[in-house]
Amino acid sequence: MFHREGRSLVQWALALVLGTAIHAAVEYPTFTRSQLEADFDQFRSVIERRHPLLYADREELATAYPAQRALLREGMSEIEFMRVLAPLLRALNCGHSSLSLAASTENATMADRRYVPFDPRIIDDRLWVVNAPGDSPLTFGAEIVAINGRAWAQIRALLYDRLPADGQNITRKRHYLNYDFARAYNLAVEDMDTYTVTYVAPGSSVPVSVTLDGLSPAAWSDLPGVWWAADLEVGLGEFRDDHAYLYIKTFNFYDPAGRARFRDFVDAFFAELTERGVSKLVLDVRGNGGGDPYMGAHLLSYFLKAAVPYFAPDSALYPDLKSPVLPQTHRFPGDLVTLIDGGVFSTNGHFVSLLKYHGIGTLVGEETGGSFATTSNNLTTSLGHTGLRFSYATDVFTTAVAGLTPGRGIMPDIVSYARLEDMAVGHDPQLATALRALDGGGAPPLIGAEPATQSATPGQNVSLLVRVDGTGPMTYRWRKDGVYLDDGYGPLFTLSPFLAADAGRYDVLVQNATGRVTSAAAVLTLGDATGEEPARLANLSSRSVLAPGDDVTISGFVISGDLPREVLIRGVGPGLNTLGVTNALRRPELSLYRGREWIAANTDWRTGEREKLRLLAARLGAFTLREDAADCAMVVRLEPGLYSVHLRDADRVGGVGLVEVYDTEPEAVGESELINLSTQARVAGDEATLVSGLVIPGTASHTVLLRAIGPGLTAYGTGDALSRPRLALLAGAQTLLVNTGWETGNARADVVSAAAWAGAFPLAPGSADAALLVTLPPGVYTIEAQAADGGTGRVLAEVYSIKRE
Repeated sequence: MFHREGRSLVQWALALVLGTAIHAAVEYPTFTRSQLEADFDQFRSVIERRHPLLYADREELATAYPAQRALLREGMSEIEFMRVLAPLLRALNCGHSSLSLAASTENATMADRRYVPFDPRIIDDRLWVVNAPGDSPLTFGAEIVAINGRAWAQIRALLYDRLPADGQNITRKRHYLNYDFARAYNLAVEDMDTYTVTYVAPGSSVPVSVTLDGLSPAAWSDLPGVWWAADLEVGLGEFRDDHAYLYIKTFNFYDPAGRARFRDFVDAFFAELTERGVSKLVLDVRGNGGGDPYMGAHLLSYFLKAAVPYFAPDSALYPDLKSPVLPQTHRFPGDLVTLIDGGVFSTNGHFVSLLKYHGIGTLVGEETGGSFATTSNNLTTSLGHTGLRFSYATDVFTTAVAGLTPGRGIMPDIVSYARLEDMAVGHDPQLATALRALDGGGAPPLIGAEPATQSATPGQNVSLLVRVDGTGPMTYRWRKDGVYLDDGYGPLFTLSPFLAADAGRYDVLVQNATGRVTSAAAVLTLGDATGEEPARLANLSSRSVLAPGDDVTISGFVISGDLPREVLIRGVGPGLNTLGVTNALRRPELSLYRGREWIAANTDWRTGEREKLRLLAARLGAFTLREDAADCAMVVRLEPGLYSVHLRDADRVGGVGLVEVYDTEPEAVGESELINLSTQARVAGDEATLVSGLVIPGTASHTVLLRAIGPGLTAYGTGDALSRPRLALLAGAQTLLVNTGWETGNARADVVSAAAWAGAFPLAPGSADAALLVTLPPGVYTIEAQAADGGTGRVLAEVYSIKRE
């Protein structure tokens, strides 16, 4: 279930602080410069006299006051004046402060506004359509790329910059936008009769543009949305199988009658919980934007083991809540999981901060929009001439906690948020994660490989990787010197580029529904570029399924530089049986070419330099070939250039085959090295996947460009190319990255530049080919290329070493 807080709160928070661009047909009253100066000075005076400035950027405010006042001019309109004040309001960094038009102006302009003709959600910082009018081409799952020529990244940056929030909190802003994107866009960006929307339809990778009429506010509100719990006053309590569920919609009950209704609802729920003997509880406070602290304290009392104060001694007002809150006689002693998101604000942020500080239960969801310290006790002033309404906080409220980060929300113990596929079927992943946590099912996370210590020169890219076993999904939080990093949320953490200030100790907290573990610290130190070991590729491999008949897997590799390089090349079939492969090739044939020139061939490794091959494999870490099986292998010294290895089945019955290319001198620093592997093979659905591997040796991170090309092969004469490849990067069984469209999920310009540097042929704009540009620490990795849509065809998997300065 996805629920949103009350519309009035978000509309008030969005306000018209946003640098509003109102419909051109609307006319606004104008004012003299002296009137505007009087209102400006009144606005500044209110801030300086009354606002607590808890998270304010005081330096920015001091600079902005004279700079913005100098912009005032004769005949400026109300909306133009608001834009002058906007930078001052932003500098307050206060989610409880807002600025809005005079009520008369607001009412006069509303009917003429036109909103974007769709309702989207921001997921992983990309914009997806979830609702639109029935005749719209913008169907569920379409990705919005641009609106009226503005790229989504530009729009996102503008909206995040203009929306109010406490300190540096982003999840609160994202919550606003997911609640009321059309209104926010209308106020922050533009209000047009029509909108030209560039989007990528579901199942496609080609952006298209369409011009659509804007929607009136009433029409947009009539779109089918997810307004769950709109008819509830306090919340909802349910008893299900072996657990209970309690949803608290709001704490917003300040009058005696409202407080009584809230307490009666909560008391009745916990009385029944005790009577039924239920020992597992999911508490859902998502979207609860706060309210009366007495209500938060009352709910908290049911989870306390001992009396604790609610507010800190120096907190404003509520003196009785600075005294310890007593546990309820029938307190809940069982297992608690609390669901949180960016809508958790104000008093609800206080409530969650106390759960976090006292270690009460497990928090599942996203960073909250509010925290242990916030401003409130708002007043509203109408500016004397323009009528602009300034709502501002007057006091600071701080809970009795320690060790939490000011200006950020409360971090969940387990990160979980809804993705597009969840919304498509009405699945609530946060609730599902909570239930798994209560059930205690699955294996807790166990560190399989710790992040490795590295030395790097400023300007390089550096990555850290943690390998984890256990039951997914996993969540990751990287830290530097004990401080959580804003962008460290996956098993692979990259500093691009590494700077001198990035040197330090890095570890990562890994958690699933049944436990958590913290890795050992990896130390990143500043290195001397003249003495560093160069990062390189030591081994490249690819595994494919050959069809019966004359099917062939072709693997290419490149040796760069000016000097010859010795390589070990193997074509493995029967040897795969010892690794659990049941349909391996029985008699592989291996041939090596340079262009059209035949170089060497082998059909049985035992007929060549058997002892040298065996010793080389042991030294390089390759698995041992069976003495009773006709796998293929050869050792050759090759001049720099482009080579191809052909793997066939001598019996023409087909099966799984593996091509491997090893640099036999990976530790040798010279003028040549192995820089590229590409393999072309047929894939079919999930059964026939092209699997490539690479090994990065040493102690330094290395950047690689990975590509899975299907449609791009048609330009080179491949008639049965795979229409939509899926590219995945794995470390062991752990998936690190996935791509199904080379222009999505990457910095497009960086992928184009890397391909050009490596000499790879360019990918067509809008094609469904896949690519990943990634920096990897030393280790062994797997690349999988398969059909994203269950199709069949030939695909080219490529690995390029990227070493740009």
